[in-house]
Amino acid sequence: MTFTRLETQFISVERVAEFCRLEEEEEVTSCSHGKRSGRRAGEEIVEPPRPPASHPHGEQGGGARRRGEIVFDNVSLRYEFDKPRVLRGLNLRVRAGTKVALCGRTGCGKSSLFAALCRLYPISSGTISIDGADIATWPLKKLRSSMKVVAQDALLLEGSLLDNLTSFTGSDSPDLRRDIWRVLEHVGLKEKIDRLPGGLDANIRQDDFSEGERQLLSLSRALISTKSNSTETPLILLCDEPTSNVDYANDERVHRVILELPCTVIMICHRLQYIASFDQVVVLEDGSVLEQGSPSELLAEQGQEISCGPMA
Repeated sequence: MTFTRLETQFISVERVAEFCRLEEEEEVTSCSHGKRSGRRAGEEIVEPPRPPASHPHGEQGGGARRRGEIVFDNVSLRYEFDKPRVLRGLNLRVRAGTKVALCGRTGCGKSSLFAALCRLYPISSGTISIDGADIATWPLKKLRSSMKVVAQDALLLEGSLLDNLTSFTGSDSPDLRRDIWRVLEHVGLKEKIDRLPGGLDANIRQDDFSEGERQLLSLSRALISTKSNSTETPLILLCDEPTSNVDYANDERVHRVILELPCTVIMICHRLQYIASFDQVVVLEDGSVLEQGSPSELLAEQGQEISCGPMA
């Protein structure tokens, strides 16, 4: 083993240990709702109010029909109290079911937009709502379970394929297996998985699949999870450059599957050839929306260039 590889392995262990020591997140928000409960990093921390019965994602499960419309209203975000804002008065509306290509240069705020939507950090000002409900009023677990994420680097853990596709929840039933096979067929992996000794119960490793196949399995995991919760949560899929490391054939397949989904999709894009397939293009610059519109509108403007990179 080379020193560089050994150093990489030690860093991996260090990262795992760091995550194991992380304290569980509190149900707090820095928005102007609820009562004050303390201070952290120089900002006011408040408890979110209990959602009313009519809340579309209230604890009683009633309320308005869930559709997946997202609205950012004058949203600002900074990672630390004394640091510059990474989102600056961002305004954006994504209609339910819309496929959005999120573009912009490194540091423009694409990943920060995702972080704010998932409430990884408390926003400094403004509101973010889904289906008309301020996400600051949602229980954190319910909010995050309502959105599925396909990351840039697909990860498979040693274990059965079924465990990987169900996020090691231990879920298993004939209906679930039928759903999984349907999803695998949809993404074009059914034949390959069918040839594995044991099928869904086969023990797998990261190296058993190409980068493109791992990304398709990652997408399958999101689709299976989304399907199982589709009656309780909005259908929102967040994609962070999911095809930046895959070959052209699988790149095309991943885009085709994602763009055919009956849900709201926001994808950070880095390849211009697929931009025309999206419903809406949003270009960020310095934490704000620089331009937005349909691909044909933006590309038709005199001298207009859609910048997709280099990406953050």
